[in-house]
Amino acid sequence: MPTHQLPTHNMPAHNVPAHNVPAQARTVRRKFSWWRRLAFSLIPVTVLLIAAEVVLTLVGVAPITERKDPYVGFSGSAPLFEEIDTPALAGVMVTANSKLPWFNEQSFSRHKPRGTTRIFCMGGSTTFGRPYSDPESFVGWMRQLLPVADPSCDWEV
Repeated sequence: MPTHQLPTHNMPAHNVPAHNVPAQARTVRRKFSWWRRLAFSLIPVTVLLIAAEVVLTLVGVAPITERKDPYVGFSGSAPLFEEIDTPALAGVMVTANSKLPWFNEQSFSRHKPRGTTRIFCMGGSTTFGRPYSDPESFVGWMRQLLPVADPSCDWEV
């Protein structure tokens, strides 16, 4: 038998010409568009991530923003001050619990009274009062000395 004529009955199916394969055995492989391939790739990943979030919530794992702030208070999604929800103290802002490791506990009225000058001080350890506490910080000194320097103005530091 010449080498250029090979029998087709012993050949694997992937080497058999399509015209020799019965119609029932032919498989048509559809080409999906790029957006369908992307959608079919993203849907399982999204479902897996949502399921993981649900399981972690049910188990009691809290989001990291409730335990610590990776932006140390400078994130728009994790505010530095929160309003107190009690009716007796309505309108009072306090330092958020998640920020207390980095910021001194402060409280102030949400709406500044007329004739009051309000000063916010942000900074490092000297602003915080390290290694001592708030009264020994320069902010504490400002709180004590500004009313003496200008008693005609109400100061909030």
